[in-house]
Amino acid sequence: MPNPLWWLLRVAENVCRDELRRVGKLNNVRETYYRYEVARNSKSAQQFWNERRVDSFLRRISPNEGTLVELYYLKGFSVTDLMKITGLNRTTIQKRLANSVGKMRADADESRKKI
Repeated sequence: MPNPLWWLLRVAENVCRDELRRVGKLNNVRETYYRYEVARNSKSAQQFWNERRVDSFLRRISPNEGTLVELYYLKGFSVTDLMKITGLNRTTIQKRLANSVGKMRADADESRKKI
């Protein structure tokens, strides 16, 4: 007949190992989540800063051009969607987008020169 003390020690050892594995996995998950949150928050801060800069440049161009830029670049509408919304043809929309972005780049270059 096996010794019940050895059996009890083996069960306790296995329970401890299982608990260590569980805690290790939990800590790994926590660390991964922490790294994800830190990366996401830093991206969010950078994205917020970029959006503020883009908004300041959008205010410097005419509303007609700024609206197209905002819908296309920030909101993710396609040129086809903009054609349906505005009733303009593809070439006109693309030309206005290119002109607007050119004006925004010129403003950005001027603001860099001032710094």
